[in-house]
Amino acid sequence: MSTKRKDANQLNMHLAETTSSLKNRLQGGEFVVQFETPLPLSQEPFDSAVENGRNLMKASKADDLVSGVVITDRTRGEECHDIVEVAEALMDAADAPLVLTFAGKNRSGQAFRELLARAESAGISGILSVTGDRSAEHPHGDQPGKRRTKARPDYLDSAEMIHRIHHSGANVLIGGTVNPFKYTVSDQYLQYYKALRKINSGSDYLVTHIGWDMSKLQALQWYLQMREFSIPVLARIALLSMEEINQIHEDYLPGTPVPKNFAAMLQREASLGYNQSLSAQLHRIGLQAAGCKLMGYSGVQIRGVSGQETANMVINRIREALNTYSSYPAWLEAWKEHHTDLRFSPLLNGFYTFRNLLNTDHPMYEPDKCPLTEESFPQPSGKDRMHAGLYRFLNEPPLLSSLTQRIQRLLCPGCDNKDSCRPEYCEYLCPAECPKQLMYGPCGNSSPDGTCEFGGAPCFFHRVLALAAAGKKLDTLESGIAS
Repeated sequence: MSTKRKDANQLNMHLAETTSSLKNRLQGGEFVVQFETPLPLSQEPFDSAVENGRNLMKASKADDLVSGVVITDRTRGEECHDIVEVAEALMDAADAPLVLTFAGKNRSGQAFRELLARAESAGISGILSVTGDRSAEHPHGDQPGKRRTKARPDYLDSAEMIHRIHHSGANVLIGGTVNPFKYTVSDQYLQYYKALRKINSGSDYLVTHIGWDMSKLQALQWYLQMREFSIPVLARIALLSMEEINQIHEDYLPGTPVPKNFAAMLQREASLGYNQSLSAQLHRIGLQAAGCKLMGYSGVQIRGVSGQETANMVINRIREALNTYSSYPAWLEAWKEHHTDLRFSPLLNGFYTFRNLLNTDHPMYEPDKCPLTEESFPQPSGKDRMHAGLYRFLNEPPLLSSLTQRIQRLLCPGCDNKDSCRPEYCEYLCPAECPKQLMYGPCGNSSPDGTCEFGGAPCFFHRVLALAAAGKKLDTLESGIAS
């Protein structure tokens, strides 16, 4: 285990300097690269488990294009080494900015508060909040729309974590995530609205899910520009191992659709050998990074880089691409030439928010050149209308009779914690009908057709969106969380 590396005054100075450095770079127009390293499993020896993170910290300190390292939380499993102790070990390797990802999966509010306090004391530069995918401890058979029958693990919503960090006074850069790689109208707009809720709750920057569909990355930028939200956004991209490529399928990475024809391209590249696969992926990463910069992204966050040598290869390829493709038309020609007619949508008629994506002569949003795709939201069911109307009547203003409270319990019987239940954020539907009991918006892990990652039915928040749209209250889906 690592030991404390600075006294209290030194820690505070280090925290202020690294936080300011990372924040200034993100908000000052610089394009940055961040490397990810996964939190090691507890069964692995500590020193060997953090070795890759140490190498990435050294690579990040050695090149000014790299703004630091991100430790991803609970992506390999839930039994992990302590993330703050891992962070301290990496900061001993190189004094570079370090961002911790806090996953809400199987984490209570109290555990989060304790972790946040320890992270700030350790001098962490930033915290990236994610809800996380399905916990291994979650009972099988749980599906959206069904009342809870067994105890569920905690899922702390990423928007709530952002709200808590923002109001804690912690001197850290606050990050939130957004999944632009959604292919139904409900799923895509729900991701946009939740991203705005995170911004309005205190997020300083956003990070996308992993994806290769550059049209979707452009659509996210256009949407933020159309709504006049100016916030740094990093695009998360991946370097896949040979094992991952051989196993890849549409649902291989949570929340990351991998169309069959693109998976086939990756596997053809891999069939030629490791060096050929690596070369093709590095070329694609360079193209993605250059395109992201031209579209207005503040940088890229790269998953899957192992070892300082590979990190240097990635940095060199990105730097080369940034220099080569300095104009959007030149980049667009190269991207289309490399991928010919490859379709990145996993659905035959996948939804795209705008028309003319990857077709204009300018990468930024222009109202007359970037028309929205007009598609209506689904209508709410009569049952949901009646349920929401009755619950709203009982809460606005609240009626304090014991009869009212009993009726409320009947309307929302499945919530584990009645005191923290805030159904007004999900249009007065019972949040227990979401398997993760989320209230502030969906996670990013639904299937391409909108089915919940637990299976069996569409995402619970499709019903929330339908009610909000029918009531002309879509703005409520993006409002900040009230204290």
